[in-house]
Amino acid sequence: MLNTLNHLLKREEEQTILLIDDEPLYRERFKECLDGTGLSLIEADRGREGIRLALEQQPTAIVLDLTMPEMSGIEVLKKLKDDPLTRQIPVVIYTLKLLEERERQQIACLSATLLSKVIISRGGRVTNSRNLTPTRTASEDVRN
Repeated sequence: MLNTLNHLLKREEEQTILLIDDEPLYRERFKECLDGTGLSLIEADRGREGIRLALEQQPTAIVLDLTMPEMSGIEVLKKLKDDPLTRQIPVVIYTLKLLEERERQQIACLSATLLSKVIISRGGRVTNSRNLTPTRTASEDVRN
């Protein structure tokens, strides 16, 4: 996860990550992973709140879960990419969901990077950085 974020971030500027995930355990593990990196974290536990924070805070990157109540991660991603104020913010989809090919293509078309939630261990270390889809790389997302 950190390797992916490092590709997306511009180190000369203050870095803020917006995490949109309804699961408290994953939000806590993500915070542990970022501890000591100098990155600021903003958290949202619902899609609508995440969109609002993205518009207000203009984070450097967004880490987004796909499976959430009220509004799916795909719906959030579409709204973020449709809005000129959030369109250029790189998004990392971070999910346990096994995706169908149609969903993978949809995510690729929206210029998002896809990672598995299992990559963060209890101690915050990356345990499996396997990209779940060969769609777009983090460096391709920065260029788009």
